[in-house]
Amino acid sequence: MREDMYLRIRQVIEKTGLSRATIYSMMERGAFPMKTALGLRAVGWLASEIDSWMLARKTVDKTGQEARPGRMPRADRGAHTSSSLAKGEQVKQQSATAVASALRNWDADWSESPPPTVEELEAVHARLRQINKKVKK
Repeated sequence: MREDMYLRIRQVIEKTGLSRATIYSMMERGAFPMKTALGLRAVGWLASEIDSWMLARKTVDKTGQEARPGRMPRADRGAHTSSSLAKGEQVKQQSATAVASALRNWDADWSESPPPTVEELEAVHARLRQINKKVKK
């Protein structure tokens, strides 16, 4: 039986190689595991969720800015249109597909119960967002 633990932001940054701003931006879009309130001023991420997310990122088809990180392509610089909203929805759909893919590769030794469905995970994340909003108030 594996023991799961909470990672603090510095550990998540070190493990993923992402910046703090990128992590929080991706969380807002639903493309990164949600944080969990550990106390009044402490949050953490489950190590198993970060590991699953990292495995799922390998299978995501990266397009546009993700495929070529760094500066925005010339055509996109300064041009923010309604299509950027559609791109955000596309990224959310890709991350849901990646989660589903990771769940299909569930490690049977980790648990005797079946893996959660994408809908169940989304419900848990929605509930965590509600709890985090209440804690912030």
